[in-house]
Amino acid sequence: MRRVRPKLKKNRAIAAKGDPVHACQLQKRSEGSVRTAPRPKWKRLDYLQDDLSAAERARTDEEGGTVTLPDYMAGLERGEH
Repeated sequence: MRRVRPKLKKNRAIAAKGDPVHACQLQKRSEGSVRTAPRPKWKRLDYLQDDLSAAERARTDEEGGTVTLPDYMAGLERGEH
C-alpha cells in the first residue's frame, strides 16, 4: 500500500520519515536552568596569559593569580584539576 503524505500548511517541515514537524514555542524559562561550567584550571597558566582575552586575564587575577607549569602539573598528579 502506498503511503500518502499529509498536506501541510506553509512553513511546516517534514521529518525524514514523512511526519510533519511542528514548531515548539518557549513558554517560560526556568529560574534554575542557567548553568555555567567551572573555569578550566589551565587558563591560569602563566605562559598562556598573553593569549587570553582581557576578561579572562582579569578573572585569573580574581581567582588568585597565575600558576606555573610545574605547580599545575603537581596539582594534576594530586587530582586537584
